[in-house]
Amino acid sequence: MSAENDESDENDESAENAIKTMNRVSGFFNNIGSILLALILALIVWVVAVQQQDPLVENVYDRTIPITRIGPDQGVVPFGGLLERVQIRIRAPQSSWTTLAASNFAAQLDLRGLAAGSYNIPCWLRAVTRA
Repeated sequence: MSAENDESDENDESAENAIKTMNRVSGFFNNIGSILLALILALIVWVVAVQQQDPLVENVYDRTIPITRIGPDQGVVPFGGLLERVQIRIRAPQSSWTTLAASNFAAQLDLRGLAAGSYNIPCWLRAVTRA
């Protein structure tokens, strides 16, 4: 009879552990809304803190950027009114303004595929990252 009691006690203990585990899992899912809300609020507080510490500043960059021309096609000669340099407006964290250089940017005019005529050509600007 003692062996049966030991086995019964083990089964009872195993059942109690299973119930405790189910209660923990159930409690987690019952609180998932609160957990997600806490994570979202923490993210908002972090973003605001970073923004306060190093705010974004938008201003005209004081140096001009040289324009690289792509093309034109053979036999087409551009003349008059082509810019050599461009001035840009940048929005960047305040701390990065001191490290900016004209070499951090590349401006391009794509003159390929243009026939004789007058055109307004967009100037493409991109940030250049150096390793």
